[in-house]
Amino acid sequence: MFKGTINKNGNCKVPIKKLKGLMNENTTGDIKLEVIAEDTLIEPWQSDFIVNTAKKVTVEVKSQKEKKQIKESIKPKVKVKSVKNYVNPINEMVGVLVENNITINKVLQNKNKIATILKNYADAVNYKGGTQKFIKEVINKLAKN
Repeated sequence: MFKGTINKNGNCKVPIKKLKGLMNENTTGDIKLEVIAEDTLIEPWQSDFIVNTAKKVTVEVKSQKEKKQIKESIKPKVKVKSVKNYVNPINEMVGVLVENNITINKVLQNKNKIATILKNYADAVNYKGGTQKFIKEVINKLAKN
């Protein structure tokens, strides 16, 4: 493992010590750059290699034409694929009632008319809790406003 540094321009420099005696001439294999940032392991570069002794080599990766597979740490990561615009029908109905100056007192005075409106709306949005639950929750929420 060789520690590298990143300069203010974002360039990374990793000095590699001499590997003399660790590998024989013409040894081949697979070499890869593994970057550990916080708890994430990333492999941005990978290539085949052949050991040639007594040669000075400078490797500089300016860009990569094809995307390599990035391996992450074993810790689970949450990825958001899409965000749905979820509208809470109870909040929406209470908002409409408040905008039209319909208070809890007006609802209680006209409960048959309001109940019909709330039932139709609950059916239209296919409220999963059922019509009665929808009406109760709208009235409870409106009473708190």
